[in-house]
Amino acid sequence: MNPLVLIVRGFGDGIRVFEERHEIDPSDLEDTIAKLAVDHMDVLKFYDRYMLEFEFPQYPEEERFLRFGTDPRRMVLPTGVKGL
Repeated sequence: MNPLVLIVRGFGDGIRVFEERHEIDPSDLEDTIAKLAVDHMDVLKFYDRYMLEFEFPQYPEEERFLRFGTDPRRMVLPTGVKGL
């Protein structure tokens, strides 16, 4: 199975704090997102407003992004993640 490309971006108070690119096994997708979300929230929790964005470049536009946080001004279709 081909790996999925996953780009993770973190924004704090309207500024991009980090951006990472990962290649992940599709069978580990859910666990990988959960782990990355928890790890990256440790960085973003110090900001008054934050957003964590997961981008899957190979997906169609309407399924390409998963965004959540406390800064809805920068989110399109905010999505919650269960278990966080």
